[in-house]
Amino acid sequence: MMNRVFQSIQVSLVLAVALLPVKAFAFTLLIGIDGFRGDYLDRGFSPTLNQLARQGAFSQELTPAYPSVTFPNHVSIVTGQYPGNHGIVNNFMKDPQLPGETFRLADRKAVTAPQWWAESVPLWVTLAQQG
Repeated sequence: MMNRVFQSIQVSLVLAVALLPVKAFAFTLLIGIDGFRGDYLDRGFSPTLNQLARQGAFSQELTPAYPSVTFPNHVSIVTGQYPGNHGIVNNFMKDPQLPGETFRLADRKAVTAPQWWAESVPLWVTLAQQG
């Protein structure tokens, strides 16, 4: 019995989402894959990524910022600034001026905390502030 109730709820949710206007789902997706060169898409190993690239936007010519670490480069993409300017220089950091606080890429609270952004606010923080 519970299984049928659960299935009914699932079907209802799928139908409700399907009826929402497409505009409700407008979003930007940034995919960064460490060590994945732009020409890898041409090799046919990733059909889903190829489809996303065909339907959206992608670049084969990005030059990583130094240090070539994931999060500093993602922040450079969304702020247009180098790590020395935006303040994120690693995926994990401690700042002597912020005792007891640690920046971790996997910690959503730290990633959105303003004390970690020197003078550059990343796009996702700006969008969250705008609602």
